[in-house]
Parts: sequence; C-alpha cells; structure tokens
Amino acid sequence: YGKKMYENRLANRYYTFEHKGWQFIILDGVEITDERRYRGFVDSVQMEWLKQQLQQIGKEKPVIISIHIPLLSVESHFALGPTQAFKNNSIVNNANEVIDVLNDYNVKLVLQGHTHFLEDIFYDGIHYITGGAVSGAVWNGKRFEMEEGFLVVNIKDNQQFSWEYIDYGWEANQ
Repeated sequence: YGKKMYENRLANRYYTFEHKGWQFIILDGVEITDERRYRGFVDSVQMEWLKQQLQQIGKEKPVIISIHIPLLSVESHFALGPTQAFKNNSIVNNANEVIDVLNDYNVKLVLQGHTHFLEDIFYDGIHYITGGAVSGAVWNGKRFEMEEGFLVVNIKDNQQFSWEYIDYGWEANQ
C-alpha cells in the first residue's frame, strides 16, 4: 500500500513542472517509520534528485516548492506551548538540510500544509506559507480561531506572487 501503490496508480512521489515561467517542485516529505507510523523527512534519494533539478533550473528562474509537512512552522507554539518541541510528524525532521539546498537558488515560495494552520513565515528571502484547511479542526470548527478555508496563490511574470486565504463559508455543528 501507501507510496508504492500511489506511484503505480497515479504518479511519482516527487516531480517538477513549469507554469507561467515559474518552476514548481513537488516534494514528498512523509517517511513511514519501522513502527508503521510517519514522520516528516525528505529521503536521501529525493535530496539528490532535488539538487540535480535545481542545478538544471539554474539560479535565475523563480521556484515554488510544495511539500505537505512543513519545513518551517510556528504551529506547535500555539498547539503545545512556546517552549515545547515539535513532534516528529509535525515538521520535516531534516528541514535544515532541505533549506540549505533551497537557499542557493531563486526559491521564492514554499507551500506547506498538514497542520490546518494558516501562517506566512518570511525567512532568508523565502516565504513559507502553510495553508489552513477546509476541514478546520478536523470538521469540528475553527482551529486556533482560523476559519475553515483554502489558500489561493497568484503568480506573476515578474517573479512576484500574491496569496489570499478564502473562508470556505461553512460552520461546524457544535
């Protein structure tokens, strides 16, 4: 099941494509553990592929990365408290290694999810935007007072982008 079935029936776990002069790189940041759980992690084979792709793209073309589990986040500070560590499954465990690779190129935006938490972290020239979720707090209403919704990103030819969060407009039954 899992990743092999996904690849056999749908597509590669990670891939790249161009749209409106921007290069999009989709990463698989979920690793299944020996205990049949998961953690945030970008494996070594994918890391080598990422380095090769970025070398081919070059340093001028704008790049957008998409990954499910966040590379950077402040969500756990709200969920667990400001001094609590992230759980292995709530952040990419080797995020620093991934970010080091991204910093050498024209990466403008990292689109992330997983936490059902809306945030825009601007760090070292890259926006790390975590979209909220239509399911909010897993269909139980708002999560940290954030409406259930989705992210819309508009890219422009001049290496600029804009984004907005759209309230889906439903209210959970309490």
